[in-house]
Amino acid sequence: MLKKFLAAALLACVALNSTVQAEKSATEKEKIQILDLYHINPDKTNISMQHYKNKEYGFSFAVPEKDYKEYQSKNKNILYSFRGDGRVFLVDCRPFILKDKDLNTLNNKFFYKKLADLEEKGYKILLKEQLSIAKYPAMRFSYYLPEKELAIFDDYIIITPNGTYKFSYVGNRFIYPIDEKLFLPKIIQSVKITPLSDDIYRRPFTTKTLKDYPASFTMPANCILMPIKNDPHHTFAYSNGYFFVSPMIVNITDKAELSFYPNSFANLSDKDKETLAAKEAARIQKKVEAKQKENPKYKLDNIKAQFITIGGENCLTVSFDLSSSTEMDYIFVRDGKFISFDYQYPFDDATRQKAAVVKSAKSIRFNP
Repeated sequence: MLKKFLAAALLACVALNSTVQAEKSATEKEKIQILDLYHINPDKTNISMQHYKNKEYGFSFAVPEKDYKEYQSKNKNILYSFRGDGRVFLVDCRPFILKDKDLNTLNNKFFYKKLADLEEKGYKILLKEQLSIAKYPAMRFSYYLPEKELAIFDDYIIITPNGTYKFSYVGNRFIYPIDEKLFLPKIIQSVKITPLSDDIYRRPFTTKTLKDYPASFTMPANCILMPIKNDPHHTFAYSNGYFFVSPMIVNITDKAELSFYPNSFANLSDKDKETLAAKEAARIQKKVEAKQKENPKYKLDNIKAQFITIGGENCLTVSFDLSSSTEMDYIFVRDGKFISFDYQYPFDDATRQKAAVVKSAKSIRFNP
């Protein structure tokens, strides 16, 4: 009986070993096919690199010189990307102003949040570590989805006073061990971060286009889109917590309080401009007085209205102080439409935020 059991066990081991060898052989064959498909030589150790520098976002690094080419990613947050056969490398930055003493705290917070996000989404994590890159705290995660294990992701996230930089690799699981050995270390070791100015108006700005009218403007790149409820005219805004802008477009005939406006600001006389500025200041004053009846603490001070020129267009600017912030409205009238870019910023960061508002407002342009 024992001999029969041992014989059966031996046959089972042989069968299992044969299965494992067959699977291993199939995997090795698949690997060879992938490498052949993309003309990748796993024995190649000398990859020449070239330098890439982005002054606006304050970073630079080395990229492979041959067999890879820069391409335009569909994600507008991507600052630089290149691809080789079977893999992609992307760089993005989320800019914000942060003090040096907060970097390690934020790195720890981001590390555990990223880890929780990956686990929640079902990723298999191959590597997770906190490290230092370009003298700043950083983290690295290598991971893949078990049901789609051909694709492997390798993210390096650096926390700096400029914001967060993310260098991301996406490649085939057979190519990744080669790239991870040959050029990924060269890229990461070459990263340099140049501190940007603390003055927000010198930091990266991004361009936005209005959905309902052919107009565009720039604003700080770290602003996010926010919906506005209970306001039929201001339906959305962009804000980073300090800088705030909400465009408004309305037909003059649809709003009785705007009836004193002409159909266009073109060809206005100096007298016309003076009259319109006074009437707009009075309109703002009336709106604030209505709010003060509901809330006596609501204040309005230092209201000023005047015409300037932006992008060759007449623009009526109105600025005034409220309880804890300043509002600056840049008003245009075209084709019977009242178009206002309404900005706000708090008193406690007035100098920098006003500079950001002025830079944004000066960028307003209307397409023909």
